[in-house]
Amino acid sequence: MKTDQVSAFVCVPDSSSVENALSRTTHLAMGAHPDDLELIGIHGIAACFDRNDKWFTGVVMTNGAGSARGGTYSSVSDTRIVEIRKREQIAAAHLGQFSTVIQLGHLSSTLLGGFNETLIRALCDILIKSQPETLYLHNPVDRHATHVAVCLHAIEALRRMDTNRLPREIYGVEVWRSLDWVSSDKRIILDISDVDDLQQRLLGAYKSQIEGGKRYDIAIRARNVANATFDSEREVDSIQRGSYVLDLKPLVCEKELTVTGYVANLLDSMKSEIQSNLLNFADDQV
Repeated sequence: MKTDQVSAFVCVPDSSSVENALSRTTHLAMGAHPDDLELIGIHGIAACFDRNDKWFTGVVMTNGAGSARGGTYSSVSDTRIVEIRKREQIAAAHLGQFSTVIQLGHLSSTLLGGFNETLIRALCDILIKSQPETLYLHNPVDRHATHVAVCLHAIEALRRMDTNRLPREIYGVEVWRSLDWVSSDKRIILDISDVDDLQQRLLGAYKSQIEGGKRYDIAIRARNVANATFDSEREVDSIQRGSYVLDLKPLVCEKELTVTGYVANLLDSMKSEIQSNLLNFADDQV
């Protein structure tokens, strides 16, 4: 596998060849930082866990050097935190029985100024070799600029592929901004009712984050439960935990659809929904 990245690191937990680990992949997540896979890809990780016919692969774009750190990690250098987070991602891959995890090791700054062709080539190579059925990405309305950049690089790589080799499902998953504001007809909720224990074990591998002052383990549990309850105001809860995602397949298959246009459609729908609730009440009557 060519990554064109000297600091790239590949781990195959069951010691299979990288080629085999990629070719058996059915579920793939492409995240920005170490620990993002366990947030955006937990639906796929759980679907493959303890299975021999389904396999999860994760790709991490950046080295996590700019992560927030506190407590015993407050004085840890960027160089040291990169190594710590790489080891944590490897530990999580073993815990989650990943087929493989590929850490490309880019600096976030190299992805924010426009398309990075080195990264796009690497993603194309991984996608062609793995041909997953389901792909989990960040979403284009995420608040974190690096998450958005990673999402757009992945979409660009997908657009360059033969349409016959595309994943059946391409999801943009919430992290740094909940997707509960998206109109219900434009969002999907993935049922992750039974993944809490697994997700908590996986996130527990990231001590530099959790003990360093970012309680992602608590936050994601709360969000998933809230999503399940607040998904519908007129129906009883049908699931216990849920993850909101956007269907990104149109952005890949409809070449005339721009990312800006896709996002504008989401915003227009939300605006129309809010205005509709206010329509019968003049301002001076409220």
